[in-house]
Amino acid sequence: MKKYIYFLLLSVFQILNAQNISLNNLTVSQSNSNVIQVHVKVFTNCGTYLANSFNINNDIISLDMCYYMCDAHTAIILENDVYIPIPMNSNYTLIVNIYDSTSETVCDYNSVQGSATVQFSTPLTDPVVLSAGSFDSGDHLVRVTPNPTQGIIILDFGNNPEAVTVSVANTLGQEISRGVYAPAASLPIMIEGASGVYFVTVSSSRGSETFKVVRQ
Repeated sequence: MKKYIYFLLLSVFQILNAQNISLNNLTVSQSNSNVIQVHVKVFTNCGTYLANSFNINNDIISLDMCYYMCDAHTAIILENDVYIPIPMNSNYTLIVNIYDSTSETVCDYNSVQGSATVQFSTPLTDPVVLSAGSFDSGDHLVRVTPNPTQGIIILDFGNNPEAVTVSVANTLGQEISRGVYAPAASLPIMIEGASGVYFVTVSSSRGSETFKVVRQ
């Protein structure tokens, strides 16, 4: 019998206009000696899976999943597997980002609708599972736009403004900025540095969310 390990979802998923997509299940398992299998299961009222991309920087694995959201209202579940080669057995942090696309044929990675973070060690003897019961389905903390960005992102707290700490790190895990901010409906944050990938972590009394942001 498989032993399931449930982790706290560090980031929650957002609603794009009237079209909703949420993570239902995320499973990480060992495919072979140097490959992990990531099974992503999302629930949506209408949509199709388009593409994925991933990269590995030291012990951080970033996986982007892209979906096109349509206008119909028929509840469906989309399931996809991604096989990721790992350089060695070690402790890893996997960040899964859910993107929407404005194109229904080729993913343009329009904006991040949410992300989940899980830590694990290889080799995996049992699957690591984030189940629906581990997810916060209603108390969303923040939405980040635009992504990709020319340098400034907007943290949108909607009707739930609160004091937050915002840190920005590069792909090496080096923190390049950190600030503490008073409650506000929206908050502009400058991504300082060269073009590339950055990780923005927003922390409050309700928890933390980490977003992968691309600076063009």
